[in-house]
Amino acid sequence: QREILRADASVENLYRHGPYFYAFGSRLIELEHRDQPAIAFTIYNAFLNRVVTIIDQAQHSYTADTNTFTRHLDIAEREIFAAGRSASEAMQDWRSSRSQLLPSRRKRRHESESANK
Repeated sequence: QREILRADASVENLYRHGPYFYAFGSRLIELEHRDQPAIAFTIYNAFLNRVVTIIDQAQHSYTADTNTFTRHLDIAEREIFAAGRSASEAMQDWRSSRSQLLPSRRKRRHESESANK
């Protein structure tokens, strides 16, 4: 498994390896054994390689079906995805409410151009 994660962790189905992949890995590295540093390094790098894609998908897929993407994520990654998607939706809501509250810039330009003529 370590070789697969080192090769390209971003495409690996971690849920298939265990729904709590990172939680299990973090417990495993608490034990003292000869593979502890290698396991810690593998888990850390797998997370770093995957988190950017997870956040990117969460921020840019608010209208898309994400079941295909999220079914390959472990539980912790799904929580990160849900938080990112929620933040993205909140940002969209804020932008739309803000645009409704502020007058249009075109209208201002148009009015000022009329006054100058």
